Amino acid sequence: NADGESLLHAYTNLLKRKEGKKVLIVLSDGSPASSAGYDDDAFLFKIAKAIQDEGRVRLYGIGIMDRNVERYYRNRCTIKSANELEDKLMGVVRDQLLEV
Repeated sequence: NADGESLLHAYTNLLKRKEGKKVLIVLSDGSPASSAGYDDDAFLFKIAKAIQDEGRVRLYGIGIMDRNVERYYRNRCTIKSANELEDKLMGVVRDQLLEV
């Protein structure tokens, strides 16, 4: 997965929207790994840091049975089972929209 490229694409599209509150939630089950031929890990770290530093969009990572989200996202959590995803995702949406 080209996580950095996907994150940048989603972020760019989200910025075009007129809503004042913007939240981008990333679901991840591991580390980025594409066949693009560059350092996917470093690129994702760079893009996530830039988005978070800029502050125009609230970025949140949910790790699915994997804690790698801790490496990239300041706001994050990890679930131990895919069965937890629905409840966690709805909680994050609620909490992040109230916090922005």
